[in-house]
Amino acid sequence: MNVFRCRSVRGSVFVRRVFPNRMILLGVLAEITLILFIDFTPWGNRLFSTTPIPLSIWLHVVPFALTMLLCEELRKAVVRRLHKTHLTVE
Repeated sequence: MNVFRCRSVRGSVFVRRVFPNRMILLGVLAEITLILFIDFTPWGNRLFSTTPIPLSIWLHVVPFALTMLLCEELRKAVVRRLHKTHLTVE
């Protein structure tokens, strides 16, 4: 979530193309693959001393990710409005 919301200082994540940078997409896919390997395979569990994370825990993460996205979009909206106001005053 963080990499997608921080691609622009003022531009909304909802008006930008989702996958314009192939390296970012590959990095996110590699990160997800690594997390799944560590959390949900016996080899990853042994190597990193982990246990599979229950679905109930993953469901607690979703609201925080969405809140983080919402707060960043609100911040960007304020910056866009201030920038537009600043441009019209000059």
